[in-house]
Parts: sequence; structure tokens; C-alpha cells
Amino acid sequence: MNKKRGFTLLEILISIGLFGVIMGMLLGLLASSLTYRSKAAVLRQSTFLAESKMNELLTQSEEKSDKADFTDYPGYSFETQIKEEPLDIEKLLTGVSSEDSEEPTVAGYYQDRASSESTTGLDIKMLHYMVRVYYKEKQMADLEYFRGTNF
Repeated sequence: MNKKRGFTLLEILISIGLFGVIMGMLLGLLASSLTYRSKAAVLRQSTFLAESKMNELLTQSEEKSDKADFTDYPGYSFETQIKEEPLDIEKLLTGVSSEDSEEPTVAGYYQDRASSESTTGLDIKMLHYMVRVYYKEKQMADLEYFRGTNF
């Protein structure tokens, strides 16, 4: 009997098809990982720029707003704001909660205070510092800081 060694055409076609399917899945994973990598780099850069701009703002104490581009970082722009806001101590201590928590928080106080005026007279003037960083017109990073002023 004469036995021939080798693969049949059917076996070769199945292995090529299987190889193609596996390579297609791997290329899809590679493409999505590159996309997420670039998004992470933009978010990291935006956070760095927001922190550096906030550090600049914290040296100032007058109310102002600004909007401009970062000259050294193409595609990135920022918006800053410093404004004086009253903080009603009694409302803060009696339990104004945020949407995410039942505990009293400063953020919850500032979300709630737009609808209610201070009636206690226990206000402290706070400076509200805000920095927003945009990449190609999309908001990427948002930092806020509150600091008490002289009473």
C-alpha cells in the first residue's frame, strides 16, 4: 500500500480560515487598546494642565474669569473662574446632603444653595476657584477649590 504524507486541501483551507478569524479578533483588540491608550494620554495631560493652572490661580484672590488656549499644548484650552460666594454655616452643619450621599457635604451645600437664600446671617465669604480644561472643545478635566477669605 502506498501512503502519501501531507495535508489535504480541506485541512489547509480550514486552518487558513481559523487563522484569519483569530487574527481579525487580535487586530480588533489592538485597535481598541490603541484608542484607549490615546484617550488616557489626553486625560492625563488635561489633569496635569488643570492642576498647574489651579496652582497659578491659588496665588490670586480677586474675582475674575478667563478663557484661553494653552500655547505650548495644541488642542488644549482652559476656562478659569474665581468668585466670592457666601457659605451659610448653619445650613452646612444641619445637614445639607449631596445627590450621591446622605452625609452633609460642602458640595451638597453648593448644589442646594442656588434655590435657597441665607436667613441665618452665619455666612462666611469663600473664594470659589474653578478650572476646566478642554481638548478639541470637549471638557476633559474639572477642578474646584474653596478657600475662606478674611472675615
